[in-house]
Amino acid sequence: MKQKIDYFNNFFCYLLLISLTLLSGCQTLNIKTNQETFAYADFVNIYNPTSEEKKFNGKFKLFVKDKGYTGSFKFYPSDVGHEMILLSPLNQIISKISLGEEILFEYQNKDDQSLKNFIKDLPIKEFKRILYTQYNEKPVKIVTSYFEIAIEELSEMETSSSFEPKNIKVKNKDIELTILLH
Repeated sequence: MKQKIDYFNNFFCYLLLISLTLLSGCQTLNIKTNQETFAYADFVNIYNPTSEEKKFNGKFKLFVKDKGYTGSFKFYPSDVGHEMILLSPLNQIISKISLGEEILFEYQNKDDQSLKNFIKDLPIKEFKRILYTQYNEKPVKIVTSYFEIAIEELSEMETSSSFEPKNIKVKNKDIELTILLH
């Protein structure tokens, strides 16, 4: 018995396979050609901060070596300057940081040394400056003496034609922090 070859179905299957391969291959490249990289000192000279009265809320994902943390993030003006609060997924305070003349840390979870060390090492004042900066449309990468901070996604501000951070990644050799702002 001789089997008939259905050329149309074979052609259609090969075309579908080639299309999926090409489309998925392009998606995995994830090339960001328009991202500018600055040293922190150059960044401060080029970009201007906005009013520091805005509140920021969002989610964070933190990986310290092989341990991961998630939760929500609040950054807002207070009587002493600014406060930053990290909350667990169950809305329990992980850490509260007051930024005024000096930086004060208040820990709720006394047992987690790796998270404490991360918060102590994070250059909070540099992060605050980056958070309150007005950006143009391009993503920006800022290299500090401690971390590499990438503003990967921006959202347009309602009151002006400038942009503010929406997705921030902070990295060094042992730590990766992702902040998704609302």
